[in-house]
Amino acid sequence: MGPCPPEGLDEVWALIIFHPKSAEYLSKVEKESLFLFATHAAGAGSEHAIHGMEVAKSLAPESDILGTYSCQGEASPKILEKASKKPQPPVWLADAPKASGHPNLADIEVLSHQISKLFARYQAFYLPLKIHNKDHGVWSGSHRD
Repeated sequence: MGPCPPEGLDEVWALIIFHPKSAEYLSKVEKESLFLFATHAAGAGSEHAIHGMEVAKSLAPESDILGTYSCQGEASPKILEKASKKPQPPVWLADAPKASGHPNLADIEVLSHQISKLFARYQAFYLPLKIHNKDHGVWSGSHRD
C-alpha cells in the first residue's frame, strides 16, 4: 500500500522552513494541510528557533498547520564563516557548535514518532520516510498504526 492521506485530506505538505526560499513559497500557499519542520544551528527550543516557526506559520494563514518539528541541524562551514564576519553576528551562531552532527538518528526518531502520533487515528495511513544524513547514510522507515 502506498502513501495515502488521512480521510478528508487530499494532500499533506511537509515543508522545511529555515531555507532562503521558504518564505517566498509559504506566502504563496493557499489552504493546504501543512506539516512544518526545520533544522537550524540555533539551540533547540531557543527563542530564535521558536520565532522562526511562528513566522513560518504566519506566512500561510489560510493553511491548516497539522504540526511542527524543529531540531538543531549542522550549518555548513561556508555559512558559519559568512555569519561570523558580519558586524553583528546572528544570535544562533553561539549555538552552532552544538548542532554538529545533527540531525542525527535520534532527531529522526523523534520526528518519526511525532508524525506517527499526528496520524494515529487514521489506521489506513502509511508513511514512508527516507532521510539522508551525511554521517549515517540513508535511514528509511514506515509507520502504521
